[in-house]
Amino acid sequence: KLAFLTKPNGDDRSIGLGTFLFRLWQKIRAPVTRSWEEVWTQEWDTAKKGSSAIKAALRRAVVSEVAVLKGQLSAAVLWDFTPFFDTILPQVLIQHALELGYPARHLYLSLQVHLAPRVLVTESAQHPDPVVVRNSIMAGFTDSVTLTRVLLRKAISSVRDECPEAPPEVYVDDMAQMATGDREHLLKVLPPAAACLHEAISQAGGIFSSKGTIVATNIKLARDIARKLARYHGVQVKIAQNTSDLGVDFAGGK
Repeated sequence: KLAFLTKPNGDDRSIGLGTFLFRLWQKIRAPVTRSWEEVWTQEWDTAKKGSSAIKAALRRAVVSEVAVLKGQLSAAVLWDFTPFFDTILPQVLIQHALELGYPARHLYLSLQVHLAPRVLVTESAQHPDPVVVRNSIMAGFTDSVTLTRVLLRKAISSVRDECPEAPPEVYVDDMAQMATGDREHLLKVLPPAAACLHEAISQAGGIFSSKGTIVATNIKLARDIARKLARYHGVQVKIAQNTSDLGVDFAGGK
């Protein structure tokens, strides 16, 4: 089953409700996927064991405040996906999994459930006919977050190597890129780094939301960064001086 829960902004969040036997099988197989994660999970993955969304957001807020105390500026691109789990392409996920040595048997059996026909359930009704799916994985399963790590690892690692001054960090399907320095430096490094991440994620099948992605810093600088992203890279974003980063207030150090 796929249940839809209403988020505070009015949108729906889908959560997979697997059968008891499938969840039991995932529980039994969990050590296999944990072994893979111990080898492949990187420091930029802030959903890893021992970390949390609040820690990641507070660290960025502190870095931003310290930069301002040093007389510098800070700016961040806070990326928002069009429903991430619903746009994952199985063929791309399988390719990345095999390249990274993810347990093939576990992936084969798990995807049979992730891609099985779904019964849709809302807070007030249940759809009478199962829906056949060709893309997406179910959020809420034991291995759902692990599969996002499989999909994103190559893209995020390549962008961090290419753009070390604005390296992306990830919390499941929330991404952030932050840079500090003077105005000229931020205009030089942040737009191409953001465009690089946009391209890498697009190649992995991800779709960013232009309505939900925000450049956060002082309004004039944010506007100029957004203009460069649109003019030279074709990437549309919103701007804000005060916004929320994983539930923590972020104001570009102001």
